[in-house]
Amino acid sequence: RQAFGLARNPFDEPQSPEAVYLTPRSRYAREALYDAAINGNLLALVGESGSGKTTLVREMETRLAEEHPEVMIIRPYVLTMSPKDSGAGRPLRISHILEAILAAVEPDSRRGGSPEAISRRAHEALTRSSRAGNRHLMVIEEAHDMHTQTLKSLKRLWEMRDGLKRLLSIVLVGQTELGDRLTSTSADVREVVQRCDVVMLPPLPDIGDFLRHRFAAVGLDADRVFTPDAYDALRQRTITGQDARGRGVDMAYPLAVSNLATACINFAAAGGMRQVNDDVVRTVQV
Repeated sequence: RQAFGLARNPFDEPQSPEAVYLTPRSRYAREALYDAAINGNLLALVGESGSGKTTLVREMETRLAEEHPEVMIIRPYVLTMSPKDSGAGRPLRISHILEAILAAVEPDSRRGGSPEAISRRAHEALTRSSRAGNRHLMVIEEAHDMHTQTLKSLKRLWEMRDGLKRLLSIVLVGQTELGDRLTSTSADVREVVQRCDVVMLPPLPDIGDFLRHRFAAVGLDADRVFTPDAYDALRQRTITGQDARGRGVDMAYPLAVSNLATACINFAAAGGMRQVNDDVVRTVQV
């Protein structure tokens, strides 16, 4: 960065909505998230690691705080969530989710009791909160690690109502394994599949446009750092498993592109080069 005069890191996490890079598909995902939050939908945001899922969710939360402060966001604790009991973690159970609802909506309510009693208290708490003018959005990150029974139970939570009014919006955020489960014809998840909207985040369609946006967001000019042929070379480097015809798997996701671009900048600076060109991109090891 010093060699290229980059006082600010263009690949830091966005600090404002304007800094978030949006493609047509991610713009659709952004609006789908927002609609789910305020209209009681059940939605899954799915993408590869580093595809920008968390960034879109954080942008949604910022937007809700400004435009719909009545939306209460509920986040079950998922740090140790695992699909099965193991030394690394335990499944997130519906009882944990109900506890998270009570802790967010009525933090002073009593804890414990039978599963039926906890479920009833959560429903009543959501109803009282809704009648007071609040809306409720539950966001579950790393949802690809969710136990199947818990996934099925979410559908029943989502169906809780006060008259015609749905009491809880649910957004699941996970990697492609979650998308596989939510497009399955398996009877285990059929009830959820039939009701859950799935939004996929694809690879970046234009790496050059992405880099120019990220640099501009911190007051820098990407074209001063990268030559035009470097953008084309970056695209080729993000296609893995290419066959003789150059066909392969496109892995041009924001995090992967940012890491590759950073490695190229470091390589060029170490070699005393004034710009990152296609030779640098093809040579650098990541």
